[in-house]
Amino acid sequence: MNLKIQIQSIIASILFGMFFSLIFNLIYKKIFTRHKIKSILLSIILTFVFYTSYFIILFFINKGIVNIYFTISVAIGFILGNNKTKKIRYKTKNP
Repeated sequence: MNLKIQIQSIIASILFGMFFSLIFNLIYKKIFTRHKIKSILLSIILTFVFYTSYFIILFFINKGIVNIYFTISVAIGFILGNNKTKKIRYKTKNP
C-alpha cells in the first residue's frame, strides 16, 4: 500500500471516528436505558452497522485492508469528536 492510500485511509478513519462520536452522543440516552435487553440489542446493532460501514469505506479506499493504525485513528477521531459533541448528550431530553 503506497503512502497516498495510507494517508487517505488514516484521514477517513479519523473522520469516521468523529462521525461515530456524533451518532453515539445523539443516541446516548437510548443506548443506556433501564431496559437491559433493549440496551444490549441496540449496542449490538449499532456496533454491527458501524463496523460494516467502516469496512465498506476502507474497501473503497484501500481494498478493505485494516491495520492497527487505522483502528487507532478511529479511536483518536472518536476522542476528538467526543470532546466537541458531548454537549449534545446533555442538551437532548430524556425519552
